Amino acid sequence: MKSYFLTLNMLFFGLVMGPAMLGAVAFVLHQTGFFVPLADDVLDTVFGISVPAVGIGAFYASKLLFEKRMPAVIARPTLDEKLEGYRTELILKYALLESPSIFAFLAYLLTGTMLFFAIGTAMLLFMVFVRPTRDGAVMHLALGGKEAGEVRGM
Repeated sequence: MKSYFLTLNMLFFGLVMGPAMLGAVAFVLHQTGFFVPLADDVLDTVFGISVPAVGIGAFYASKLLFEKRMPAVIARPTLDEKLEGYRTELILKYALLESPSIFAFLAYLLTGTMLFFAIGTAMLLFMVFVRPTRDGAVMHLALGGKEAGEVRGM
């Protein structure tokens, strides 16, 4: 059980670090002047509409998809099968949350608009708040008794 959560957390860390590094590099490039953003009002307007829309859409899509698909995972007969399905659903959820942060950081890189950087950062922070935990697995999988004790490592 310990290796399951270690692997799950390593996957999560990998999904978070990609856009985090992109955001950090974009920020450094702008602050040092190595990259001059495109000063285009049309581009700002397009990204000003699409970045928040993609972020909000991905947030709700990840939530709805996760909630819609979890009953099938909960219905699986063994704990191992439930945990395998849970990992799959979490990866899908995290991928949907990761994509708008990458989009926002690319919009920031191209325009230099700090709002896009803030949106990308907010998406990453939200991902950190919904990181995989043992208690989260027990709650999402509606585990009780012996299975809950196994997951919690008791």
